[in-house]
Amino acid sequence: QNHRIFADDVSATTKEENLYSMISQPFLLLVALGCVLLLVLVALWAERQPVWQERLRPYIYSLTLAVYCTSWTFFGAVGTASTSAWAYAPIYLGPMLLFIVGTPVLRKLVHIGARQKTTSIADFIGSRYGKRQLLAALVALVAVVGSMPYISLQLKAVSMAWDTLAGHEHALEQGYILDSALVTALLMAIFAMVFGTRHIEGRERNRGMMAALAVESTIKIVALITLAGAALFMAAGMEFGPLPTGEALLKPWLSNPVNPQFVTMVLLSMLAIICLPRQFHVTVVEYQGSRDLEVAHWFFPLYLLIVIAVVLPIAIVGTQLFGGSDISPDTYVLNLAIGSDSELLAILAFVGGFSAATGMVIVATVTLSIMVSNEIILPLLMRWRRDQFRQTAFFMGQHLRWIRRICILSILLASWFMYRMMGEDKELASIGLVSFACFAQLAPALLGGTYWRRGHAAGVYAGLAVGFLFWWYCLLLPTLLPSGDSLLVNGPWQLEWLRPHALMGMDFLDPLSHGVWWSLCSNLLIYIGVSLMVKPRDRDIFQASIFVDAPTPQLYGEDDFELSPIRVVQLRQLMESFLSRAQQEEMWRGCEERYQQRLLDNDRAPVFVVRRVEKYLAAIVGAASAQSAITLLQRTEPLQFSDIAAIVGGTSEQLQFNRDLLQTTVETITQGICVVDGELRVVAWNRRYEQMFDYPPRLLYVGCPIKTVYEYNAQRGLYRDSDNLERQVERRLSLLRSGGSHRFERTLPNGTTIQVVGNPMPNGGFVATYTDISDYKTVVKALEEAKATLEDRVTQRTADLSNLNFKLAEENRLRARAEEELRGMHASKSRFMQAA
Repeated sequence: QNHRIFADDVSATTKEENLYSMISQPFLLLVALGCVLLLVLVALWAERQPVWQERLRPYIYSLTLAVYCTSWTFFGAVGTASTSAWAYAPIYLGPMLLFIVGTPVLRKLVHIGARQKTTSIADFIGSRYGKRQLLAALVALVAVVGSMPYISLQLKAVSMAWDTLAGHEHALEQGYILDSALVTALLMAIFAMVFGTRHIEGRERNRGMMAALAVESTIKIVALITLAGAALFMAAGMEFGPLPTGEALLKPWLSNPVNPQFVTMVLLSMLAIICLPRQFHVTVVEYQGSRDLEVAHWFFPLYLLIVIAVVLPIAIVGTQLFGGSDISPDTYVLNLAIGSDSELLAILAFVGGFSAATGMVIVATVTLSIMVSNEIILPLLMRWRRDQFRQTAFFMGQHLRWIRRICILSILLASWFMYRMMGEDKELASIGLVSFACFAQLAPALLGGTYWRRGHAAGVYAGLAVGFLFWWYCLLLPTLLPSGDSLLVNGPWQLEWLRPHALMGMDFLDPLSHGVWWSLCSNLLIYIGVSLMVKPRDRDIFQASIFVDAPTPQLYGEDDFELSPIRVVQLRQLMESFLSRAQQEEMWRGCEERYQQRLLDNDRAPVFVVRRVEKYLAAIVGAASAQSAITLLQRTEPLQFSDIAAIVGGTSEQLQFNRDLLQTTVETITQGICVVDGELRVVAWNRRYEQMFDYPPRLLYVGCPIKTVYEYNAQRGLYRDSDNLERQVERRLSLLRSGGSHRFERTLPNGTTIQVVGNPMPNGGFVATYTDISDYKTVVKALEEAKATLEDRVTQRTADLSNLNFKLAEENRLRARAEEELRGMHASKSRFMQAA
């Protein structure tokens, strides 16, 4: 009987004087802070190392799925196994079956979520059933209410571990001073608010948070394996002699575990993987590629199989040591660590349980904050301030991150308050199963909407209302009431046939199966019946075809070039507060490439552009809210500059300085500039380039083929050989492909002379500068004309001078002749006088 003596000693020591294992609350607080700090460091590292993140992505994805294993697994599974043997296994068998056998269901869900940019399960269901805002809000409300007991379970588990290791009796009568559950809630809230809201776009991956969750899953499985090893070490008799073996020990584990409750738990756990908000988030929203599911197909079931295996030795040894004592089975893990006389093992048990709880709470609160802000708060603001829609949209874009942070803190504080209201006699497993049953009410709407075209929102409303009512009465209310309450024993108004656990006199099922089958069956039947009776609208039919049909039809308006009543400037200004500059440029570049021309602010936006903006917006605020915003925008005048001059949204801090500086520099250059990438597409230009060639405003856009520009120039007669335009265009394209530099001059039909200088870029592409040298050419021509005139004048003057010289010589000759004749006459006169 050595094991029983040791058990009594451990029990007594645990309760009274096991001083070596008692750990002070300040030290436990330090350990908890250390755990949070580790998650912070991991998250920061992951966000700064995207390359490593990409390499490990499938395994990180699989480990984040293990957020399914919460403190319920770490403490409650051992407690359940200690009292009911295999009763803990169905919780893990359901997910294993889904990932092994139900992979097609998961693949369809993740593919639909990726195409629709789904942000949450509320967004998924609301979008499927005609993008109904009220339905999305109802699902969000169910998610919040159903998550509260589960989050409270995590606080209860951590508080229990805290008080057990600190040597205190776990009782609510301690008061609120230094409340371990409150401290835990605040620590979880801090991490969730910091890393869970860094990106407001739902489809933008939270790399840091996902990496931290992967580390958390690793810590808890390592802790469980280590504790199981310690249990086996103790069972080997190295400390206190051999435990009894054979039929007496294994009899509870050899019995047939299959019963109605077992089947119910398998069903609930299978549905939990796709219906729990946190599991939907890590499974669907964080999905990035087929490789994720390929690895998770075997990795996640293997993880759960290890969990099932390591629980066995802890439960068996714990039962032998502490069975029959007043130690709660949920604390066997902790008490085994204490009984091993190893403070390090005790700290590891606490860290494992704390990590398990932290991972679940972080993802759950982040997911719930997204649903509450997108499906409840934003629609209420838009309805309340319908006439001030522009200010409301900018307010949401500016403060959405803080709204979600406030939601996270509020949800955690409300869960802590609910934990304080819970009966202390409730086991962890019972609380978790209540939450599972609540989220199972979403299964008819989720799976029915994915596979059944006739599913209608009216059926979802009615089914959820009835199913939720049965869940509240048959499962949640008994959890909140203390055991033995008159309502549970005698029913309301002493009507035993209305007892929550034996409704309509059905007392042959266990309480869990009773409540689950009443709520789920009524939900499913009403969903089917009402959906068949209601005539669907056109939007219902279209949304159903998107979700149900395997070859998903093209989204409405994706290639629709018809013009909508919305101006481009309205869409640009709407997205400024939600997307970074880089994201905006990428979105508009894609739209202009598809449209094959630029989109100017005053243009009426094509329908496909409106749908694409709605799709981007849906990834941030949900499909229903995005549609409401676009609908209101159609009735809103274009925003003026004064409306946005004072707006400095949170995302505007993400401006890319280098790109702005480059654009500013290019615009200030007096030369025309055109940059072509390696695929011969225009990627940058300035207004001077457009002015030089008198291009129409829609010709150039980012991604425009340079061939289109050359063809336009050829058609306008800008090239010399107008008889063979194709050869002229191809010659210029060949010049760009060859990558050689070039310099030439071209005279345009309007008389402008342009010097073109082209140089290749190192990574492919070309940069061409266009300089207007018309003035230079005019001056050169004037100089040449002046030079030619000067030569003519010199020749003329030379000729004139020669002529004058000739005339002067002739005049001299004539004068000489006259003088000679005069001398002759004078001589004749003299002779006459002499003769006379």
